[in-house]
Amino acid sequence: MFKADYHIVKSTISTNVVDMFNDCIRQLIADEGILRIAVFWNPDGNEGYVDDKRRLLATAAERFGNNQPSISFIAQKPLDSKMVLEVVQVPCCLNTQLIFKKNHGISYAKVIKEEYCELHLSGVSAPLHLSVRQQANQIFHTIKSILECEGMPINSIVRQWNYIECITDLDGESQRYQLFNDERTSFYEMTDWPNGFPAATGIGMKAGGIVVDCLAVSGVDQDLPLTNPLQIDAHAYTQGVLIGAEDQNRGIKTTPKFERAKYIGNLNKALVYVSGTAAIRGESSLGAGNAARQTQLTLENISHLVSTDNTVTPVSGVRDLEMLRVYIKHEEDFEEIRAVCSQYNAAANVSYLLSDICRDELLVEIESVFSLSVV
Repeated sequence: MFKADYHIVKSTISTNVVDMFNDCIRQLIADEGILRIAVFWNPDGNEGYVDDKRRLLATAAERFGNNQPSISFIAQKPLDSKMVLEVVQVPCCLNTQLIFKKNHGISYAKVIKEEYCELHLSGVSAPLHLSVRQQANQIFHTIKSILECEGMPINSIVRQWNYIECITDLDGESQRYQLFNDERTSFYEMTDWPNGFPAATGIGMKAGGIVVDCLAVSGVDQDLPLTNPLQIDAHAYTQGVLIGAEDQNRGIKTTPKFERAKYIGNLNKALVYVSGTAAIRGESSLGAGNAARQTQLTLENISHLVSTDNTVTPVSGVRDLEMLRVYIKHEEDFEEIRAVCSQYNAAANVSYLLSDICRDELLVEIESVFSLSVV
C-alpha cells in the first residue's frame, strides 16, 4: 500500500472556469501522479453546467494527455473561493505503477503496488433528460462494466460519492434520494458484501443530474466496516426516517446502503474513509435550527468513530487527518460552521461547499479521510 497526498486547492482568481481550473493546477508542486480530481464550482443551471464541463474536459485532455486523471464535476458553490479542486496524488516511488485508461468515454486511473491495486473512477453520469431511476441505472451499469473490464468485482468498491441534483425534491410521491437508493440497492444486490458496504456520501447539487465517483481496491490485507455505537447504521434505518413512496417491487423504502466508515489497511499503513456524517444519534436528527451545535455533534460523531474508545470497531495507530469536506445547507451559516471546524483542527485541509442535504432539518454534513501508521 502507498500513502497518497490529499490537496484542497482554491482558485485565487475569479474569471472563467478554464482559467480558474488552470490556476488551481498551477498551485500544485507537480502535476504528475494525479489520480483523481473533483471540481467544485457554481455553474449557471444545467445549461451552464454542460457548457462548463465540456470546456473543462477539453482543458484537462490538453493538459494531461494520455495521463489524464479521473475527474468529476460537481455543481456545489464553494464558500471561500470561486472554484475548489480536491486532488488525490501519489508520489512517484519505486515499485508503483500508474495506469491511465478511458472506457465508456470516462477517464480513470489505476495505481498498483505489488499485490495492492486502487481504481479511481470519477464523474460517471448519464444524459440529463433521463429520470432519476434511469440515470442511476445507467450509471451503475457503466461502473459495473468498467470494473469487469479491470477484473474487479462490484464489492471491491470501498468508497462512493453520490451527487444528486435537487436531492430532497419529490418526483411525484417519490423523493429523488429515495429513488436513487432503490437503484443503488438493486445494483448492490448483484453481489455479496462480506466486508460491509462502501463508505459513502449522498449529497445534493444544484445541477448536473446524478454524478457518481467511486474507489475500488483489491489485494488489501484489511477491509473493515467501522460502526459507531452513537449511530444506527444507515443500512439498518427504520422505515419512519425514510422519505417518499415505497419501492413498488419491494413494498418498502430501501435504506441507504453504506457503512459509517471503511478501514483499508496493508502492512503498517491504513486509511479510514469516513462517510458523509451529520448530527444524527441513533437514527434521529439533533440540534434543529442550530448550525454550530449540529457541527459540534457531527465532529463528535467522527471523532468517536475513529477513536480507541470505539470498542465496537477499534482503530489503533497514530491518526492524521488528511482532509475534511464540509457541506453547508445555508450560506448564512458558513462563518459559524467554519469557526467550529477550525477549533476541531485548524491545520486540516478543508473545503466548504453549499449543497442540499438529504434531510430537511440537517444544516451541515461532513466527510473526512484519516491516514494511520499502525503500531
